[in-house]
Formats: sequence, C-alpha cells, structure tokens
Amino acid sequence: MTLHLVFSPQAFLTQELQAQVQVCDKILLLGDALYSMTTIAAWHEIYVRDKELIERGLTQTYARIQRIDDTKWVELTLNAKNTLSWL
Repeated sequence: MTLHLVFSPQAFLTQELQAQVQVCDKILLLGDALYSMTTIAAWHEIYVRDKELIERGLTQTYARIQRIDDTKWVELTLNAKNTLSWL
C-alpha cells in the first residue's frame, strides 16, 4: 500500500496522480487539498485530518472520506510500504 500525501488541489486533479493510485492505496488530503473534497467521486480510501477541516472552517463531510486525528495519520504512515508527496 502506498500513502499519497496531497498538499494542493492542483496536484490532486492531475492525471499523473490518478495514474499512480492503485486499488490498495490510500490518499491523505492536507493543506489546501482539502478544498478538493467536492471533486472526489469514486476514489479509493480518502482521509482528511480533523484539525485541518476545523482550521479551514469546513464542516461538510462526504461518505467516502474519513476524518482522522494525528495518531491515525502516524498509523497510516507506518503501515505504508511507500509514501508519495504531491505538491
């Protein structure tokens, strides 16, 4: 499993990212990438940090997106075979 750390809305929408994500991968939206939540259709496992949602005043959540705390973020990172950052 690869954990994809996505930091910007532009990176999230690139064809390159879409081509790299495998069925077993997980995607963590960070920073301004949280503003891309509305464009997610049937992606794989998507995560967002609860703290970042609160900081940006984003209250709406989506069924396919899991809200996580920092402990879960560490767990995802430790369980990942690879980690890729998308700036």
